[in-house]
Amino acid sequence: MIKFFYRTLFVFVIGMMLFPQIATSRSVQQNHWIQEKDFEGVIFSARDTSEWNLSPQQVKEAEKILITCLSKKIEENNELRPEENMKWKQVVENLKSYKRQYVGLILPKEGHVVWINSFNLIPENWKKEWVSVKGGGAHYFNARVNLEKKECVDLWMNASK
Repeated sequence: MIKFFYRTLFVFVIGMMLFPQIATSRSVQQNHWIQEKDFEGVIFSARDTSEWNLSPQQVKEAEKILITCLSKKIEENNELRPEENMKWKQVVENLKSYKRQYVGLILPKEGHVVWINSFNLIPENWKKEWVSVKGGGAHYFNARVNLEKKECVDLWMNASK
C-alpha cells in the first residue's frame, strides 16, 4: 500500500512538473465535445508544441485501448492487491458514468500519447478546465495511451484521501 502511495505521488508530481499547462483554463471555443454510446467528454485543442490536436477517431481508438488496459489491470491485480482490484472493478462497472477529458501530448520518451482524465464526480467547469483533484479514489482515474503501440503507457487512480 505504501509503495502504491509513493508511486501515485511520484506520477502526480512528475506530471505537474512536466505538464503544468494542462492544469489551467482552456478556451471553450477550441475544445471539441465528443459523445458516443459508451463515453462522452471534451477534446482539448493543442496550445503549444508539446501538445497535438486529437481527432474524434483517435479518441475512439484511445477509448478501445483504455478498455483493454482496465481489463489487464484487474487481471494483474487480482491476487496481488485485492483492495485496489476491487476499486478498479468498480471503475469498470460504472465506466459509462465517468466524463472524460482528452489532450494529445508529445513526450520525449513516449512520443505522441493521449492523456485521458476520467471522473464521475463532475465539477461545474469540467468542459473548460482540466480537472485535477487530490484524493477521491475510484472517482478519478487517468490513463496515458500510445496509439501507435496500441498500449497504455500508464494507468492510475487517485489516492482515497
